[in-house]
Amino acid sequence: AREGATGVEFGDELGGALAFAGCGARAKKIAFLSVNVYALALYMDADAWRAQRGDAGASAGGLLNAPCERAVLIEMVRGVDADTFWEALREALEPRIAEIATWLATAETESGDFMASTAEAAEVKEEAALDALDEMKAFFRAGGELKKGDRIELRWGGRGSAAVSVSASPSGRSVDLSSEEFGRALFAVYLDESAVAPEARDAFDGALGAL
Repeated sequence: AREGATGVEFGDELGGALAFAGCGARAKKIAFLSVNVYALALYMDADAWRAQRGDAGASAGGLLNAPCERAVLIEMVRGVDADTFWEALREALEPRIAEIATWLATAETESGDFMASTAEAAEVKEEAALDALDEMKAFFRAGGELKKGDRIELRWGGRGSAAVSVSASPSGRSVDLSSEEFGRALFAVYLDESAVAPEARDAFDGALGAL
């Protein structure tokens, strides 16, 4: 598939297991102009998605609650300093981690009560997500400048999975992270109602409904 705004080509599959589920571009305002920074595509375990999307909701937002492996593949269309790229991602991630932690801490029991143990467990999960955030920061900063044509793959197993991976090509560098809440926050950056690339999210919505 060809992303229209940038001309970047994405394959129908990723790693032989995940199916293409839409693409778009991430733009930033520079001196009153909207400049495309990277193209991105969503890939999904299509069989797992079809098996339970009725419960999750056949949309990008519904995918956040689905126990399906997924990946976002990013291709840079302009050179960006690693710190600049990371800061933009961090600004999107931190409030989402905080929102998830608040939801976990205030979750009610079946009888409608709040429990101190629930809040304590939420704090532990938030700390794990913030540790993953620090690891991802170190990964990007160690890589130096992101050049045009460089690719970054973000992968998460979905609800119930703590396995998150980030890899870069052509360098071949990668890092494995362990936090379900971080995985949810990372993919919320691209899939929730405030996604950083709204047109890409719209494309994901259409593709997920058709898979």
